[in-house]
Parts: sequence; C-alpha cells; structure tokens
Amino acid sequence: MQPGYVPQDAVKKAVDLSLARGAAGLAIERHAGAVSEVMTATGPVQIQEGKDLSSVSTVICVGGVLARGQDPAFVLAGVLTGISAPPSLGPTASRLFVDRSCILFGVGLLAQRFPREAFQIATNYLLPIES
Repeated sequence: MQPGYVPQDAVKKAVDLSLARGAAGLAIERHAGAVSEVMTATGPVQIQEGKDLSSVSTVICVGGVLARGQDPAFVLAGVLTGISAPPSLGPTASRLFVDRSCILFGVGLLAQRFPREAFQIATNYLLPIES
C-alpha cells in the first residue's frame, strides 16, 4: 500500500477512478436504505429498510481520490446512481461539492461555538462539482 502514491499514466488514473467510483457506490449502499418487495396474503407489498437518503440535497466529498483526483464528478456518479439491487434509497439529485483544502474537519469543530462563521468558511472553501 502506498498512501502517498498518485497514478501518473492514463491507465492507472482510469483504474484509480473506477475503484473510487465503485467504493463510493458501495459506501452509499451501506448508509442508505433500500426498497424490496415482499409477498403477503393480500399480494405484493413494498417495504423500506434503512434510511431514505433520496432527498439529501448536498453531498460533500473529502479526502483521497475524491479531493485529489482528476474527475470527482465521475467518482460521485457512483453515489448518485448506486449499484444496488434492490433499488437504493441513496441521493439522486444532490448538489456535489469537494473539500480540496481539507478544511471540513475544522469547520465541524468551529461550528459548535460559531455556526455562522463556520458556514461562511465552508462556503468559501467547498468547491462545487459540475456533473
């Protein structure tokens, strides 16, 4: 494992991005619920298990290939579309941001005592990702 390694050629960059997109899809499957169909005496019924994150309006990516990679929009497509069956209740149309400055941890600490100032710092440093 080489945590400081950044791929240099096109093939390794593509592999890195593909792995990150798959990991993002798996992460949302772990955190978001899903809908499945169950047969009952009166017929099929849809049941929700886990949290419904489909109305989440903002996704912020932090660290690693998300913050340092060349194409965070491609990686985060794994979050918005998911790769699950049954259908995921993950975010579907969220605004996407990247924390390239690794400032979010500090903003979280600051927000406990100074929420307005923390919000202002976050809006200055979190960069929108165009999908």
